[in-house]
Amino acid sequence: MKDKTAWRKIGMSAREALNEAVSRRFSEKIALTLIKYPAVASARTILSYYPLKGEVDARFFNEYALQAGKTLAFPICQANGEMIAAIPDSPDDMEKGELGVKSPVKDRSTIIAPTDIDVAVTPCVAFSARDKTRLGRGGGYYDRYLPLCGNAVKIAIAYEVQRADDLPRDEWDAPLDVIITEAAVY
Repeated sequence: MKDKTAWRKIGMSAREALNEAVSRRFSEKIALTLIKYPAVASARTILSYYPLKGEVDARFFNEYALQAGKTLAFPICQANGEMIAAIPDSPDDMEKGELGVKSPVKDRSTIIAPTDIDVAVTPCVAFSARDKTRLGRGGGYYDRYLPLCGNAVKIAIAYEVQRADDLPRDEWDAPLDVIITEAAVY
């Protein structure tokens, strides 16, 4: 059985092997599926993200959410290993955060409680459709934060090539409700 480090390399290599046109087409298809998902349609407050290299491009979904009048929050990963959710005061109130991720500027944003989130959309490096678990980059930010989002439907978005149903799982790995790829809804 492979360890998480090995699966991270496999998942990152698989998604980065997709050429730009394919990843864009898949990201748009994933966004359209996510847009139509019932929990998203009824959600008021959504936690989303801005993509790092190779991740599903959530910007397509983010644009929809804002146009649909949804309140859109983004994670701020802090130096102490904790994550918070913040709604930027304006689109210009974003910066590269602690881990190089585009995040809200904390003092120009509204911090929200995890229980205020209706839908949490997360990236991943690999996922198990069987266990509905995700493997992230290894910092544990989402695994510590998602259990606090007691009212949220937790959705990972990924490319089908990132599927790895025999991922190792630890007791602290936060389970998901749904995983959406360009090929399926799990």
